[in-house]
Amino acid sequence: MIKSIVRHLGVAALIATPVALQAQNNPIELGVDAGVGVQLGDPRSTEIAIPFQNVRANFFLGRSWSLETRLGYRRTSIDDVGSSSALRAEIGPMLNFGMASRYGGRPVGDWYVRPSLLIASNAVDPDDGRRVSNSDFGIAGAIGTRLPIGGDRLALRFEAQIGKFNDANDPFLNFGVGLSFFTR
Repeated sequence: MIKSIVRHLGVAALIATPVALQAQNNPIELGVDAGVGVQLGDPRSTEIAIPFQNVRANFFLGRSWSLETRLGYRRTSIDDVGSSSALRAEIGPMLNFGMASRYGGRPVGDWYVRPSLLIASNAVDPDDGRRVSNSDFGIAGAIGTRLPIGGDRLALRFEAQIGKFNDANDPFLNFGVGLSFFTR
């Protein structure tokens, strides 16, 4: 599983590096999100992730477009049952509407849409020693908004996301509230 995680992170880093170099003169949005995730279907499951569900970096490519990367990790352990862990990475373009009036200004008070590709690596370690792990790919779409907090470098971010992994029969919903910091 570790080799799979490293491989997936390496692919995400290779994709993000040229974009980061191109966007040196544009602002970068760094953030963390708390969230509620719901796996639809039968049985339905709900996950609440506080203080954060994922970390993210958003590289602005111009006035309206940016490329966002996200990374989240979860580990659950239950006495006498076992444990599970999940690593999830996302990458995708973001179309920003209602940008600040000057180019390079913080996109606060705006809304956005964000399609993304998902990569997940999951492992279950039951107490009987039979480790089960898999990797999966998926797609998702999100809509959200950013609201300024007392200046031009911080913003609250609200987002709703729907998506589906290749191996899953049912889609999932995520609702997030995050804090964003802008580099300029």
